[in-house]
Amino acid sequence: MKNNRSLIIISSLMIAGASLPTFAADLPKATQKILKKLKLPMDYLKGTEAEFKMPAAWVKGAKKEGAAVMLSTWRPKQFKKFIAPFKERYPYAKMEYRRAGRFERSMKPVLAFKEGRFVGDILTSFNSSFGALQDNKVLADLRGIPNFKHLLPSMQGPKGQWFGYRVGYWCMAYNTAKVKTADLPKTWEDLLTNPRWRNGKLGLSNSPGGWVLALWGHKGEAWTTNYLTKLFRDVKPQRRNENRSASLRLAMIGEYDAVIPAGGYKVKEFKKKGGAVGFHCPEIVPVSPGPMAMVRNNPHINTAKIFLNWYLTREGQAAMFFATGNSPARTDMQTAQFLAYPKQVTGKGKKQVVQTLEMSAKALRKVQKIWKPLWQEKQ
Repeated sequence: MKNNRSLIIISSLMIAGASLPTFAADLPKATQKILKKLKLPMDYLKGTEAEFKMPAAWVKGAKKEGAAVMLSTWRPKQFKKFIAPFKERYPYAKMEYRRAGRFERSMKPVLAFKEGRFVGDILTSFNSSFGALQDNKVLADLRGIPNFKHLLPSMQGPKGQWFGYRVGYWCMAYNTAKVKTADLPKTWEDLLTNPRWRNGKLGLSNSPGGWVLALWGHKGEAWTTNYLTKLFRDVKPQRRNENRSASLRLAMIGEYDAVIPAGGYKVKEFKKKGGAVGFHCPEIVPVSPGPMAMVRNNPHINTAKIFLNWYLTREGQAAMFFATGNSPARTDMQTAQFLAYPKQVTGKGKKQVVQTLEMSAKALRKVQKIWKPLWQEKQ
């Protein structure tokens, strides 16, 4: 009887294996798991085989190098989930991950580079320090990486010094138990004219980079100056010095009814945990690419190139979305499947404005000169 049961089990496994397409069966096990979790078909990556090819010199070089160091903001558990397909595909290309604060992943690499040292090979989320990285010629030209072509011009530096590894949509979060849909502003100007948001009903984080810079780039200096002046002096929002995640939590528990700015992926994360929170984008939708780059002449350059090329594959971008909830930057993956709130950011009539790093480098100081005095004014 035991033998018969064993035969039945073996036969079932053989049938299950036979039903899996050859292409899918050849995928890394981690990738198969990710596709299943995301409810994507097993042939989702079919036709992308060429994306995994790379120069033989990179492979040869990577086998001789140590681990390439990546400095980013993801939690270590997130990176472990994200990197699993890469480790199966390229076991000879070693990656070391370090979760780093703003100084460690932006200014510290600049200081080290000037001294001929390297604290990291791959950097991310250095928006506010891009000028220093650029001026000191720290960043490599990535345009020779094959999968760079899958990005829109707005998702890459004009000289190939950076590319968007994720896309952030910086709008507003609101408490769904306290705010009616009809009260949500259709435009950013509506926040100024609707009395419903005045006198502390709106929370405001001390972080203008993600949304004000996009408005500045689209509307201009005069409009933005006038807008911020009225926002602070007429609307009188609660000024919060907590980070964006903490400010979002305060909206969720009712400290105020809504908060700006807020990222859609983080709102979705809190909502999944049962939070009374929603995401809304007034017209226009500020879009901020999270930058990734490679340090020039780093000691693990072949491994770093292999990683970056893989990261820009459909597999790499899907793995990132699966592990972190961040929206992919690839042109062909700006779909509802990979967006936390697709209707809010790409719905009918929604105009998006991308805040590039070059825009940030030119306008950030000007924005801060307007923002800081208003922030410090007595209420």
